[in-house]
Amino acid sequence: MHDATFSRVRQGLTGKIKEPKVTVRTKMGEIAQEMDDVIAMGPGDPDLPTPQHIIDAAKNALDAGATHYTAPPGDPRLRAAVARRIKQAQRVDYDPASEIIITTGAEEAIYMALVSLVDAGDEVLVPEYRFTTYDWGAELSLGSVVEYPTVYPGDEYRLDANEIAARLTDRSKILVIASPDNPTGGVASRADIAAVAELAEARDLIVITDEIYHPFVFDGAEHHSILHLPDMRDRTLLVDGFSKAYAMTGWRVGYLAGPADFMRSIIEVKHALSICAPAVSQAAALAAVEGPQDCVAEHLAIYDDRRHTLTAALADMGLSFVHPAGAFYVWVNVSSTGMTAEEFVYRLLLDTGVLISPGTIFGHGGEEYMRMSLLVPKERIEAAVERMEAVIARYRAGVGR
Repeated sequence: MHDATFSRVRQGLTGKIKEPKVTVRTKMGEIAQEMDDVIAMGPGDPDLPTPQHIIDAAKNALDAGATHYTAPPGDPRLRAAVARRIKQAQRVDYDPASEIIITTGAEEAIYMALVSLVDAGDEVLVPEYRFTTYDWGAELSLGSVVEYPTVYPGDEYRLDANEIAARLTDRSKILVIASPDNPTGGVASRADIAAVAELAEARDLIVITDEIYHPFVFDGAEHHSILHLPDMRDRTLLVDGFSKAYAMTGWRVGYLAGPADFMRSIIEVKHALSICAPAVSQAAALAAVEGPQDCVAEHLAIYDDRRHTLTAALADMGLSFVHPAGAFYVWVNVSSTGMTAEEFVYRLLLDTGVLISPGTIFGHGGEEYMRMSLLVPKERIEAAVERMEAVIARYRAGVGR
């Protein structure tokens, strides 16, 4: 009897929680642990330290007793500061008391939004290459994801409203957009954002706009939020946070902003998931958003320098890539080697000690791509590309496969 019950429980779990695409990543991580001098160019965790004034604010907050719960939506002072940040970056007003929730990282914001909005059978439109927390949130809510392309022949990034429209059905409910984009580094144009906004309004779609990389744009590119456009505020949820801009990934603090009638229900999900973001992390985030912003500009300059170093080397090796106009990643096409991305990154790790994420962990269509991050010192990037240059011609020739 016990065995039969246990069997049914296991069947229930495996039916709802699908096996994630971790096999290659896990295997490579295990191999890397046994190797010396591995250069990890896959993670999305900034190598730069959290600025000292943010750390000091957290220490002071702990001394002052920031060791207990805050209100589930977050410290009112931080919510007010976030409202000012949104007003500056996205040019819209939100009521800090009813339209902003401080979350335990932006990842929690994504999950909260999806579990609150997705019913069984609903379709969530997502970029073909993406941060796959969106998949988990939709599928665990018994919805499904529908992919739309963002990378076209010639490795050109586009947010194309026509391609999205072609994938809409009577079950389409939510459209996810991300600009600047992870993993491609693409930045959507003003015209493309406007066309998507028009589509969302015409088809009555709820929009989740993921803008956590908005401080990082290069080469004169501009960040255009869909919230800039008329009538989008009332159908849009904004996901953002502090992890990337202020090198605060380990602090686990982000935020979700949206219309009050959405947020009133979403706060109940927040309370059930984690009650509140850590009080000390909220104090640190308050110092980040209210303190000097020169640290963000300094980080941008460092990433830009690394970006030029890496893209020049990739071009010299004959590896094409999506132009990284934003974020801190380069989406590299490895098809010229004759290998899939998983084969390529696995061989590269064994032969050179360079650890890179295969594109397949960012969606089903990533077989030709790998994501390289700019989150290692420039000298380590230079060392990594030297190692790659030593083997890339041999890979193209099919030697040693």
